[in-house]
Amino acid sequence: GTSFWRTKGRPNGTTSVEYCGSIYGEKEIDEDSAAREHCIRAVEVSLKRLSKLREAGKRPLPPFEKDVTGVWEKYHHVLTKVNRAIIYDGDLPHAAYISPKSFNRLGKGLTTRLMLSSFVEVRQQDGAESMSFNIEL
Repeated sequence: GTSFWRTKGRPNGTTSVEYCGSIYGEKEIDEDSAAREHCIRAVEVSLKRLSKLREAGKRPLPPFEKDVTGVWEKYHHVLTKVNRAIIYDGDLPHAAYISPKSFNRLGKGLTTRLMLSSFVEVRQQDGAESMSFNIEL
């Protein structure tokens, strides 16, 4: 499945961010630029904290419901299901989601999981009021 995360708000008044901005062509939108910078800093802090945990000999579990670095909070997840497609904006902070039950099953060597990931670029045409796309299989 897929889990969706946002940065946590901070006591200094920094608000949480669940959309990390977007860049359309050459023009970067100012609001998106601030969100993107905030997310980049959050990722850097997360990676440093994970590195310190590993250096201390700790192996963090996958983030089922909680981020061990304390930087992110999960606000939603979609479970994997046969013939289910999960389509979302790649600028939303997201991660693979494996339920604790599935994680334990994988740890026992039961690896009967098949998954396909694809990336589809969707762009709005000039002058169009909405986006649409067709996927042919």
